[in-house]
Amino acid sequence: MSTELDRIISRAAREPQLRFTSLAHHLTEEFLRETWRALNKKGAAGVDGVSMKGYEENLDANLARLVRNLKAHHYRAPMVRRVYIRKPGTR
Repeated sequence: MSTELDRIISRAAREPQLRFTSLAHHLTEEFLRETWRALNKKGAAGVDGVSMKGYEENLDANLARLVRNLKAHHYRAPMVRRVYIRKPGTR
């Protein structure tokens, strides 16, 4: 994790009432690539139909576009589809 993000984490722990208005400027291509490596690549495709493998095929361009959209405030998180998984002993 980067030193800058470590400082944000420690400041948030010290000052729980603090509100961060924007953290997008901390999301660099390098940081996103590092987090990509830590993701579980076996997940299913999202609501947008893009699989992990599909995103990874053009990872550099996808990350560059994502960072550009974040910095221009054009990024909108895709819709999320809630799926309930029945578990034994529940209704």
